[in-house]
Amino acid sequence: MVWSITVIAKDKTFDPIAVKLESEVLELFGKKINSRSLVSYIIEGDFKEEEIRNVAENFIIDPIIEDYYIDSSGNIPKIDKLKGSRIIIKYRRGVLNPNDEII
Repeated sequence: MVWSITVIAKDKTFDPIAVKLESEVLELFGKKINSRSLVSYIIEGDFKEEEIRNVAENFIIDPIIEDYYIDSSGNIPKIDKLKGSRIIIKYRRGVLNPNDEII
């Protein structure tokens, strides 16, 4: 079975990627947008939902500042509090954090 765990900050103040994107769009186009960034983890294996929740709560999220959503089809779940268009960015295999600097 394929599971997805999607993580979202509870408040935009804990979402620096969304804040930076909004600032850049305002500077470049002069338009205000509302954005949120999500991180999805795809897990393949014979797991029960309770085990996947355990992984999310103990290894992936910070429960003080983040919420998570689970989908058993491996898709990114539709999150009701988010409206509008979605843009999904998938990195190539081996690219873990494109924001890191090479020293």
